[in-house]
Amino acid sequence: MQSIISTGTARAPFFVECQLLNRTGNGGGDGDIARPLFLVHGAFGDASVFLPLARKLDRPVYGLQARGLFDLQTPLGGVEEIAGFYSAIVEEIQPD
Repeated sequence: MQSIISTGTARAPFFVECQLLNRTGNGGGDGDIARPLFLVHGAFGDASVFLPLARKLDRPVYGLQARGLFDLQTPLGGVEEIAGFYSAIVEEIQPD
């Protein structure tokens, strides 16, 4: 499900199905980093439709997109399988 990519000195999880749409966000200027917002794709499976919204928000924003949309992986079978798969991604990125 995941591979690891290097981000400078740190290593971070990378998921084809999860795109970072907005990296910024300080929680409203109080110095705390805002919790990320996760947005799930619509009927066509592409999360890039959220880019205009993500750019207006002052927090990290991730877009979850359909498995198999941009690679040769088999799409997920049903709502329960999709929910479990996306939950695992969210928990990996935001464990608490």
